[in-house]
Amino acid sequence: NKALGAPVNDAVLVAETAAEYAAHIICLMEDPAFAGKIARGGFDFVRAHYSWEKIMRDFGDLLEEYERKGSPA
Repeated sequence: NKALGAPVNDAVLVAETAAEYAAHIICLMEDPAFAGKIARGGFDFVRAHYSWEKIMRDFGDLLEEYERKGSPA
């Protein structure tokens, strides 16, 4: 999750061992409301940070910055 930066227990569950991973899966299976919260949080996080709209907006910002600074000599 360090690479993603998603909020833990809101958009992603993090486990370091097989037992922790299994416990997360069981928790999600036994608590549909919590599973829905994690699913929605993950969806919202990815949409906000990795959607085509976000990528293109960031790319456009880079192009505008390049135009302001001029091309390298």
